[in-house]
Amino acid sequence: EDPALNAAGRTQAEEAAALLRPLQIQAIIASPAARTLQTAAAVQRATSAPLEMHEGLRERGFGPWDGLYFSEIEQRYPDDYRQWKRDPAAYTPAGGESIYDLQRRLQHFVQEVLGQYAGRRVAVVAHVGPIRVALCDALGLAVTAYRRLILDYGSLTCVDYGRHQNNLVFLNFRPRPGCD
Repeated sequence: EDPALNAAGRTQAEEAAALLRPLQIQAIIASPAARTLQTAAAVQRATSAPLEMHEGLRERGFGPWDGLYFSEIEQRYPDDYRQWKRDPAAYTPAGGESIYDLQRRLQHFVQEVLGQYAGRRVAVVAHVGPIRVALCDALGLAVTAYRRLILDYGSLTCVDYGRHQNNLVFLNFRPRPGCD
């Protein structure tokens, strides 16, 4: 399943892109999913930065669970669902990824981007799961804490990857009604 953004998502993408306009973004890297590419296109219109897709940013693979609601997973795969609930980070659905697998994939992506874009401001357009896991890694948090990071759709999060430490500049920022 690869749904496009709905009307609310398109609005969120445009609002996020407008917030990035003054930040002098020099490159945009996006997951190849339709909704992230639509968001990245809005960022590109706002910033004129070049856009590239990267497979390393795709959402966590859930194998046969992809595209299912939690209630459907619980009904169709009850034993697997219970195992996943007992250990959501380590459990790997058949043909899917564990959180640790996702973490390794994102570590590779981050190192690649830091090497290729050193000293440049890059906008990364991805999914909630990969963003949470990458944030845990950047901030030295246990990856098992990834679900404690709340991220709204269309929100912006900024990490400054420094030479000696990484710094969280802002998290889950997005325009709120009544804020100018």
